[in-house]
Amino acid sequence: MLGRDILRDILRDYALETLADPDAVLVLDETGFLKQGKASCGVARQYTGSAGKITNCQIGVFASYVSRHGHAFIDRVLYLPKAWTDDRDRLAAAHVPQSVRFATKPALSLTMIKRAIAQNVPFCLGWRPTASMAWATSGWRSNALPRAMRRA
Repeated sequence: MLGRDILRDILRDYALETLADPDAVLVLDETGFLKQGKASCGVARQYTGSAGKITNCQIGVFASYVSRHGHAFIDRVLYLPKAWTDDRDRLAAAHVPQSVRFATKPALSLTMIKRAIAQNVPFCLGWRPTASMAWATSGWRSNALPRAMRRA
């Protein structure tokens, strides 16, 4: 496990010590980080709500744990555009592991949901899309979640 993954897990466990609740929810959302140049990992011209337009930026997908006790970020993934994942030399120069492949933002979110379940993070499995989740299509909501997570 990479050092940053160990820190993620320590932070998650620390947050759950005070926030854990079976009625909690995971809030998944993306945000953009404006960047100059093109050397930072994942930087590309792409839409970001933080600028309200297509611009040079990185995109992060985040999972926040929200309960009646408070809230905290418990997971994160850097979105890498296809132009990045198709350029193995560029990935190597940015120290991205060779195992990394292109994944959509919904797929990255699903990975974080599965990781939370695997770590026994207590949360309600209902689906509550947010207005800012432009990438959350109806096909993703109904088909991508494991059967046990789909709303009855």
